[in-house]
Amino acid sequence: MRTKPAHIALAVLVGIGLGIFSHESSSLPGGLRWLGNFGALWVAIAFLVGRLISDVNRGAIAGAATLCVAAVVHYVPYRLAREGVGSDALRWPVVLWLLVGIGVGVLFGALGAAYGRREATVGLVGVALLAATFAGEAFVLARTGHPRAVQIAVPLELAVAALLPIIFFRSWRERSKVFGITLLAVPLVVLALSAFMGVIHRVYPGI
Repeated sequence: MRTKPAHIALAVLVGIGLGIFSHESSSLPGGLRWLGNFGALWVAIAFLVGRLISDVNRGAIAGAATLCVAAVVHYVPYRLAREGVGSDALRWPVVLWLLVGIGVGVLFGALGAAYGRREATVGLVGVALLAATFAGEAFVLARTGHPRAVQIAVPLELAVAALLPIIFFRSWRERSKVFGITLLAVPLVVLALSAFMGVIHRVYPGI
């Protein structure tokens, strides 16, 4: 199975755009600076890239490539400027997010492609997991107690989570199924994300 050049180009271009936006968003005023820090946004981008490709295998590859390119664009120039050319600039957190990008990109790129191919059950689960990612991240951010996270990021992510089933499906029967799966998946996302962040802060406290 060979990935088409157009799919590679799509992954690279979207990844570059995502990486630049995520890095530069830190300079936005007030609570808007949180926009580029949404892990759920990266998940959504991988899902949408897969949706555009509508081939599960190619979507998985393109999703992973997109997030890996984004991670490199987001972290490497900054670390090279701060630490100079050397192996230290290419270690944590670059390697960490490349590994995460591969895993998350493969999963959600494939789910997005399955939705694009109108694979009913997998498409429902894919959109539900995407919505659960936004909702779960909102709950994790809410626990930080950061005023701007609570005021800006949390309501925004919860609103996106609620709107995704309505945007992606036309019938209320399908939407209700997605809402149900989302409610079941949110606690799992919260637990997984909390555990993941705990490991990150232990391994690399400055991240």
